[in-house]
Amino acid sequence: MKKDKLTNAVIKENLDPFKLNLTQLLSEVRDSRNSPYLLIIQSNTENYVKLTIYPIKHQKIIKLTLKGVNILYKDIEILSKRLQKYNIIHTTGLVSKSKNVIYECYLDLRKIDTKYSELEKSLEKIKSIFKDIKIEELSLNQS
Repeated sequence: MKKDKLTNAVIKENLDPFKLNLTQLLSEVRDSRNSPYLLIIQSNTENYVKLTIYPIKHQKIIKLTLKGVNILYKDIEILSKRLQKYNIIHTTGLVSKSKNVIYECYLDLRKIDTKYSELEKSLEKIKSIFKDIKIEELSLNQS
């Protein structure tokens, strides 16, 4: 893709989605050939499906979901400072849904890593801000 383009697109026939070839779309991604796995994140609405694809090196990663009510700007700063030392692969940003504010991010981290216990301790300190904190380890075998 040329440097002055922000996006790339292709049109494929909607015959068999299982045979969708991503080679053309991934050809310009720097680490796509050196990464044995792909993290595919799906966002849905009533009218479309958005897929974001990240080449990754590990077959396990952490998905972090935080839910809260009445989140203030200072709370966002606290969360940002707590997460900045972890390698964030993808984030949704803060999304308002019903009465909740929801934040999701995917971290290049595994439960066996020493930084994982640091993450748990760090999240304990913000339980008063985000009432529902969920940490999931996603793996190749779950897909």
